[in-house]
Amino acid sequence: MRMLSVLIQFTLISLLAACTVPDGNSPAAEVTLHSKDETNELAPAVTDSPRANPAGVVWDERIAVAQGGGFRGPWRANRSRYEFVDDPAVDLHEENFVGVAWVDQSRKEIFFQLFEPDGSERFERPIKVSRSPGVFSWLPRLVIASGGATDIYVLWQEIIFSGGSHGGEILFARSNDGGRTFGEPINLSNSLAGDGKGRITADYWDNGSLDLVRGRDGSLYAAWTEYDGNLW
Repeated sequence: MRMLSVLIQFTLISLLAACTVPDGNSPAAEVTLHSKDETNELAPAVTDSPRANPAGVVWDERIAVAQGGGFRGPWRANRSRYEFVDDPAVDLHEENFVGVAWVDQSRKEIFFQLFEPDGSERFERPIKVSRSPGVFSWLPRLVIASGGATDIYVLWQEIIFSGGSHGGEILFARSNDGGRTFGEPINLSNSLAGDGKGRITADYWDNGSLDLVRGRDGSLYAAWTEYDGNLW
């Protein structure tokens, strides 16, 4: 089931405490855990030892990133009426920045927000990444380059019908100014094959068969499958 609102819950360093794993030379530290009670509200903090929680994870308060309505109408291709946000993608930067990309289905657009190390939002309003309000943009993948978090890359699937049996193209956009602006999206697939469709059998397939990673040398690698099964 698709999420009706996008919530991100992460750990902050300094003022925004980080997820850490105690090493063998570190003194034992207490770990504060937050869990949900039956009312779906955050329960009081529970203190435990790293032995009971070997990952040493400390969850900070939840931060609401985006909200949307809960309506999902019948599928009518790009004329469908969907009113919710979902498909969140998160990347954690080495200098404690946190990037989030998601889809606003009512607007058929990909949006991006960057959280500073202190947990504050960098932008007063989320930044639009895609530029196709008449076409569904789905399932973004996000990479923040090392350094000062100035280079940000987004890959996603758009339900573009190019004449093949299934609609789907793979789009890419980048920002060189920390997410304040994104360049014109590039269609990497540009085919009729229904790109981004992960087909398991003749009758079963799903959207979102794509990924984006950054190599140690700084190169970006994008991969996706098409409906008929080819990997690109």
